[in-house]
Amino acid sequence: MKKCKVCKNPFEPRFNTLQPTCGVPCAIELTKIQAKDAEKAKKRQNKKDLKEFKENDLSWWLQVGGDECHRFGGNTGYWLHRWIRLVRDADKPCPMCGSDTPKGGQWHACHYRSRGAAKQLRFEPDNIYKGCHTCNTRTQGDTGARFRAGIVPRIGEDRVKELDEDNTIHRWTIEECREIRDKYKSLCKQEGVK
Repeated sequence: MKKCKVCKNPFEPRFNTLQPTCGVPCAIELTKIQAKDAEKAKKRQNKKDLKEFKENDLSWWLQVGGDECHRFGGNTGYWLHRWIRLVRDADKPCPMCGSDTPKGGQWHACHYRSRGAAKQLRFEPDNIYKGCHTCNTRTQGDTGARFRAGIVPRIGEDRVKELDEDNTIHRWTIEECREIRDKYKSLCKQEGVK
């Protein structure tokens, strides 16, 4: 006697000794269960493969914004920007408009010198500040002087000059990005930010 894999009732195999179920209805149900299990295993493997791909893809590490940034533990920008918005600048106003409440509904991590103009400053905390959504995205190019005036009291005239004059060429590596991510992730966790 064998035990049916679906209904668990004892049965005598009719077709061969490897028969797993007691009859056709249970065999159909077993096929459905096996298909679901195979689908789950495939999804798990795809997720694992995607994580490995992302971990070895520099463009993912440099990406800012979007749904992909917080997946797989978050990339460099995700944790650095969280630390700036929720820890370092949590009680500070927007450096461009001076508002304590975000215009446009949410706070952004605003770059004094843009990521496009100064790729080497992409992950430099002195170049990034908590700012209003509106100030960060909907300005007509007049934020430079206001931004500068807002950050000089925070980091000093000399440091702002250094940022303005920094035109070094820097190619980010995955290892550098991973180190920066791990540093700011741990700083966020220390402050209770998840």
